[in-house]
Amino acid sequence: MNQKICAGRTFHLATPPKGTPHLWIILTDINYENCGGGVITETVAIVNLTTKRSSSDTTTILDVGDHRFIKCETVVDYAYAMVVEVNQIKKYIETGYSRFDDDCSEDLLDAIQKGVLESPYTPEDVVDYCQECFRDYW
Repeated sequence: MNQKICAGRTFHLATPPKGTPHLWIILTDINYENCGGGVITETVAIVNLTTKRSSSDTTTILDVGDHRFIKCETVVDYAYAMVVEVNQIKKYIETGYSRFDDDCSEDLLDAIQKGVLESPYTPEDVVDYCQECFRDYW
């Protein structure tokens, strides 16, 4: 399986507090941020999928067949979207704490990327980050 960090790549990672593994989707290609003092940090925006419940954000609803991981009606949990350092994802993969899964289709990635900007639950810093990254996509 491809190990490159890029938009559309997916990986499994447990989320607190229960530690239930969720599928996380990388929304952006790597962005290089200047942290000052000559330090450049590689970052990406990520978001996870979760089972649809009555209180779920229904901005983007997915179903069986949209990705092999999806076994029931599922939503993108934009409230947990975040910008992370690429090194953190690599560390999780290298230590076996996480693993890559099949990539998203282009249509699925496009729907999730648009949803991150549409959902009222997406953290504002993630919206700002994604708007900057997506300006070259659309």
